[in-house]
Amino acid sequence: MQFSLQGLLLAFVVVAMSAALFGVTGLPVAATLLAVVGWIHRPGRMAPRLATAGSVFLFGAVLYSLWLGCSDPPETFRRPACRSNLREIGHALSYYEAQHGRFPPTSIVSQDGQPLHSWRVLMLPMLGHNGLFASLKLDEAWDTATNKSLLASPKILQYQCPTDRSHQRPSTTHYLAITGPDSLWGKEARTSREGNIPNPAVVAEVLESDIGWGEPRDMTFEEACRGVNCGTVSGIASRHVVPGGLFFHDQCGAHVLFADGSVEFITTETPPDLLRAVLRGEPESLAELKSFQRDYTGRIHWANCTAVAVLAASLLGLLVPARPNRH
Repeated sequence: MQFSLQGLLLAFVVVAMSAALFGVTGLPVAATLLAVVGWIHRPGRMAPRLATAGSVFLFGAVLYSLWLGCSDPPETFRRPACRSNLREIGHALSYYEAQHGRFPPTSIVSQDGQPLHSWRVLMLPMLGHNGLFASLKLDEAWDTATNKSLLASPKILQYQCPTDRSHQRPSTTHYLAITGPDSLWGKEARTSREGNIPNPAVVAEVLESDIGWGEPRDMTFEEACRGVNCGTVSGIASRHVVPGGLFFHDQCGAHVLFADGSVEFITTETPPDLLRAVLRGEPESLAELKSFQRDYTGRIHWANCTAVAVLAASLLGLLVPARPNRH
């Protein structure tokens, strides 16, 4: 009886530690481990029960894997897709600059200076949406009846991050320009980026945006400097997570496009002063950012390390046979 209670307790610890390490996936992991332990011991009447339980859990693991395969692609694929979107936007901005001799304005304005359409509308031909661009009435505001129906019908994939699945409408965007008196928008930017001249951020990722991609509304430099947030709607934000593996912490962050077309992943732990310098494009700031993030990546996940140690000790306790009581 003593052995049975000890075995049940250790088995419970194995399940608990597996769940702590792997979440729901930890249940089939624990079942497999316990099935292996049972196979090694080959207890008489317990063997059929262990085999049945192991089969049920393994069958559940197969179903869970199939469900994951039929669901949205994991973050490992969504994050590069978001990065690719910004690179395409960067190429479109560079093409516009080469054709017009200056960086595009943040908005198309009327004769009396009222903003009518976003810079994102100007990028449509460079992103392969010539027909939609030709159909829009650029002399009318983006939210007139005619234009609004056109903006709502197609889904411009380059303007939406696949990670923010809970807040995707065809007319909204997850990429905003970083505006301000020192920004490159509307300026002759080509010559200003020669030599060691600053390379400022031009577009940043945001979360749960209610801004239409045709709407002339973006983010100010001070709003961007509020920080990089993971899971919130303030400042630069996203739901991107770079997995650190079993023994290291994950990293949360968001993508930022710079004037030279490069895209950087900036983590939430970036110090405010360093973030401001990077967004302003100060020389050597990007190198300092990469050095900071490289050093920060190695943070050990002590809770997981402890769980692994307890799991290993519990399995060892199950493998070592208990000594029988002597009377």
